[in-house]
Amino acid sequence: MGVIRDKWVNIDNFYDIGDFYAHHSDRNTSSLPLKPVFKVVEINSDPLEKNHKLEPGFINVDGKFYRCPLVSHYVQINYIREKLIYEPYVGPVKKKVNLKILIFSKSYDSHRNEDIEMVSSNTALDFMCCNHIVNIINKYINSDRSIDKLNIDLFDVNKPKKKSLSYVRKTINSLKFNTFKNSRQRAGRDQDHIWTEVEIKNLPKDRYMVNAIKQVLESNIAYSLKEESYGLFMKLPIRKGVPESYRRKKIHGKTSIDMIKDTLKMNLAKIFNPEQHLFENIARE
Repeated sequence: MGVIRDKWVNIDNFYDIGDFYAHHSDRNTSSLPLKPVFKVVEINSDPLEKNHKLEPGFINVDGKFYRCPLVSHYVQINYIREKLIYEPYVGPVKKKVNLKILIFSKSYDSHRNEDIEMVSSNTALDFMCCNHIVNIINKYINSDRSIDKLNIDLFDVNKPKKKSLSYVRKTINSLKFNTFKNSRQRAGRDQDHIWTEVEIKNLPKDRYMVNAIKQVLESNIAYSLKEESYGLFMKLPIRKGVPESYRRKKIHGKTSIDMIKDTLKMNLAKIFNPEQHLFENIARE
């Protein structure tokens, strides 16, 4: 493992939001006289554990190390700790990585202390899993979101992840639709109207996607749209016509449902923003 072998862990793109990258390579792309690094310190606190602490700081051109927390925009890294846990007669069975940080608000007038622990049976797990966390938190805060709502419990090895367009398609395919014909008859032939009503059920438990679905329906299909306990109720554009003898009748067939699904998929593919979707879902309500 590189973290055991090396004395220093170099960092690329330290001053770029979303691109923080601590790595095993001995390269250091910074041209500054003081370069951000982690110093690797071995801690032998238990014969059945091999512990390493990555102490943050800066190193100068003469190789002198100045220990201090590293503040990458809105994340202050106090230390990273690795634990390789052994079982007698078995060998290494588990790896833990702890990331001790302060998270600042965008105005730096408030902060949170967090100790994020990642555990894996994959003993190759190392400090590099922290890059993902630092970058997501920095971009989350930079998007003007509240640090108080940030749900740290969702952070783990390679988590949270951004969703792809396949997630959008899967979400739309899982929706349940009921369609109905309805009509209204009033005195005077030009006052007779007919329309289609749609009940949409099995909505995702995903605020971003529900709002995006509503946006597409209101912009492209719906005459009116409102939320109900079961999901969404949509009325398609009213048109003049001869009312039937019934007030409301269920429509059997998939023609209008397929049209709605196709419209949703096509337009959601245009507006779906994986990063904003991620930020919305790591924020508590």
